[in-house]
Amino acid sequence: MQRNSPAAAKIASLFAALLVVVPAAAKSADDTAARPCQIDVDSSGEVAWRGLYGRGYEASSPPTSEPVLLTLRHTGQACRWFIVVQGVEAGLRGAGDTLAYDILDAPAGRSIAARDPLGTLATRRSGAFAAGEEQVQLPLFVTFAPGQPVAGGSYTGQAIVSLYRDTGVPELVRQVPLVVSARVPPAVSVSAPAFATARTTTLDLGRLENGASVTVDFTVTANVGVTVTLSSQGRGRLIHETGLTAIPYKVTLAGRLTDLSTTSATLPLRRSATFSVLPLTVNVPQAEGAAAGRYSDTITLTFSAD
Repeated sequence: MQRNSPAAAKIASLFAALLVVVPAAAKSADDTAARPCQIDVDSSGEVAWRGLYGRGYEASSPPTSEPVLLTLRHTGQACRWFIVVQGVEAGLRGAGDTLAYDILDAPAGRSIAARDPLGTLATRRSGAFAAGEEQVQLPLFVTFAPGQPVAGGSYTGQAIVSLYRDTGVPELVRQVPLVVSARVPPAVSVSAPAFATARTTTLDLGRLENGASVTVDFTVTANVGVTVTLSSQGRGRLIHETGLTAIPYKVTLAGRLTDLSTTSATLPLRRSATFSVLPLTVNVPQAEGAAAGRYSDTITLTFSAD
């Protein structure tokens, strides 16, 4: 009986060790799944809008979208969740203007921007976690409507992403900011029927004995202030073809008389989405007694962004 005691003790010891190790491992997994549902969210931070061509927001570009990722984490029991995005209606502020944007559920999807803190079935992004540990990434997409006549400059704004645990009665878990910024590059576009096919044109004043007048209408589309510089080769005079005599004339731009007797004249124009009519008028007084022949001058207009 005594010779078998050591072996028996060894077997009993090993058996006892097995009883300790195996149940401990199984209990750890069960405990994780049995814990109450815990969820959290964070975002990738700031969305710096680059636009279709990498220059920022351009009103003439077609609509496009850029993604921002939300990271959802979960431990514990299975549970449902949903997120609500608020504050989008405030837009981005900058340069004295507001640039409107939206947040979609897909690159060309539906808007999920909500005004109500709990959102609606149409604006919520929702899902469910199984029991245990899990982490998922949820993409949202920032977009800007084309054709917004805003001033050039830098714009920024902030939306709020709210994460709810959905147990029948929504429970707010966490809110995180989503910062959106965009740059609007300065842009100036000038057109006129007289310059439809070229950057130069000839204005025929006809016979000058009784005076003459001609007007060219420019359309200026700009998202910044515009400065127009006018210069006259003849310094405000129509020069005879021989160069020996001249007839002075007057120029008004947008109703403002300009003095071309110096090298150039500069007129600042207030920024506007469109200067629908920006008339340039040349008035020549009566030229009785002036020498016969052809008279001409060259006026150069330069439109520049402030």
